Amino acid sequence: MTKVLAICGSLRDGSFNRAVLDAAAELAPEGMEIEVFTPTDVEMFNEDIENDPPGGAAAMILKAKAADAILIGNPEYNHSLTGVLKNALDWLSRPSAGQPLKDKPAMSVGASPGPVGTARAHAHLRVVAWTIGMRLWPGPEVLVNNCKDKIEDGKLTDESSRKFLGKSLKAFADWIDRLD
Repeated sequence: MTKVLAICGSLRDGSFNRAVLDAAAELAPEGMEIEVFTPTDVEMFNEDIENDPPGGAAAMILKAKAADAILIGNPEYNHSLTGVLKNALDWLSRPSAGQPLKDKPAMSVGASPGPVGTARAHAHLRVVAWTIGMRLWPGPEVLVNNCKDKIEDGKLTDESSRKFLGKSLKAFADWIDRLD
């Protein structure tokens, strides 16, 4: 069983990216289990406390260490990553945390009401992922654009988006198997 930690980069109730991650958990291929995590209680990264991470950060670090792979719900704020996501990645990249993302397979998905989805945030994530040593899946990114028409009551309802997400998760699982 491949255990995947899905980190949501949005704290908003009714987050579009949370809806996509929840759909991913439903659509996970056989042999893959996805746990969706929103870093609501993760404290701001501070080098003064990094050697003794406080509760929220410590819990997230343990979840990341236990995961075989990472799925990132990557919203786009001001053409880049959210502060919430960057903060989570900062905690999870530190040597004091054991660098639980180093060499770990990861995949990014994103949803946005705009016409280009979260393409710019994905590009910025690639820079951060390379820097911290994550192995970001090279396949097509899952960009759910115009998502207000595709997500209803917190659920990804658009069939073509769900089909593409399921197909992408299967390809991600196959890629993870080839990495071993």
